[in-house]
Amino acid sequence: IYKRTRFKWLPSAHVLYLSDPAVFEQLYCRLARHFIARGLSSTQVECRFLTRRPCPSTIRSGFNAKLYLSPTPSDNDIDNLYSETMALDL
Repeated sequence: IYKRTRFKWLPSAHVLYLSDPAVFEQLYCRLARHFIARGLSSTQVECRFLTRRPCPSTIRSGFNAKLYLSPTPSDNDIDNLYSETMALDL
């Protein structure tokens, strides 16, 4: 599941949820071409979804930290499927 966003004033695809990260990594080049054909210049994916970095890529840090109040879960346990980012146009 992805949402159209802007990154550095350019159209971008922000991946919010992956049901199978292994398939995403295997077919990333095809998906990237699909996004580019639709005018999206970049793809943003959280590192926790991936086992390795796709090439070419860069790591962004310091953006949109996960906010939750519980001592039990870690960042990897929190997903965007039922969050404000998914439901609202943020």
